[in-house]
Amino acid sequence: MRPVCQENGSRVEEGLLDSRSHKNEIKRYAVYKNDVIGPPDENCLSKYLWTSPAAVRWRGTMNNGGMLPGDAEDSVDEFLLSPNEKARRALREQAEKIAKEKAHRAAEDGDALSPEDAQRMIHELRVHQIELEMQNGELRQAQVELDAARSRYYDLYDLAPVGYLTISEQGLILEPNLTAAALLSTPRPSLTRKPITRFITQQDQDIYYFFRQKLFDTGVSAACELRMQKTDGTPFWGRMEGIVRQEADGSTVYRIVLSDVTERKMEESKADRDDPHVVKDS
Repeated sequence: MRPVCQENGSRVEEGLLDSRSHKNEIKRYAVYKNDVIGPPDENCLSKYLWTSPAAVRWRGTMNNGGMLPGDAEDSVDEFLLSPNEKARRALREQAEKIAKEKAHRAAEDGDALSPEDAQRMIHELRVHQIELEMQNGELRQAQVELDAARSRYYDLYDLAPVGYLTISEQGLILEPNLTAAALLSTPRPSLTRKPITRFITQQDQDIYYFFRQKLFDTGVSAACELRMQKTDGTPFWGRMEGIVRQEADGSTVYRIVLSDVTERKMEESKADRDDPHVVKDS
């Protein structure tokens, strides 16, 4: 019975097995009993492998009496590489060659410099290093100032006692502050991209429409009071004060200040009921 490596080698030669998947068995067969690689019809290597430079080097090595050295194993590995791997290896070798040439030229240029030129170059490098350190310090200071400005913005915008809303031209809430989210009983992430009309009662939708139209037509601030409702259905009177602005990308947005005026409205309604001069509906 033939050894397994010899059997598989024959199957590779017949095209029944992939030579790359069984390269280790091919290599073991090649050195089987320290024998010299024979003709193609007497071993498991393909005819191409037999005539390849790797096989020629193998035969020379084996005829000199010895096991396959490391460079011979590298040769068979190279032979069994896929075309893509061969291309990557060739590109790597080319890149290493170019890198060595550049390093050699740089060393020659350094040797050609006079002591004065070398001192001048060192001075320039030191000055450039100091400039980079100064720029780095300026960048760090700018980052500190940006963080401070962001903190002030958070205090002024998010923690304001009134609700702030940025509303798109299509009527979608783009940026609510924490107070506005609490006023509408909706988590801020859930409030983003929601239409503001969802929180306005059906009876006062027209009031909001004309308010927004006035802002757009005049470009000056305006205000309105209308009946609204929270996410849980709780009604309240809201007061909107706003102005229209144009963003850097050219889009139009409405900056709205929203406050709860329910108590004032209830007091006004109570005062109207108690005032004898107010004509009451029959």
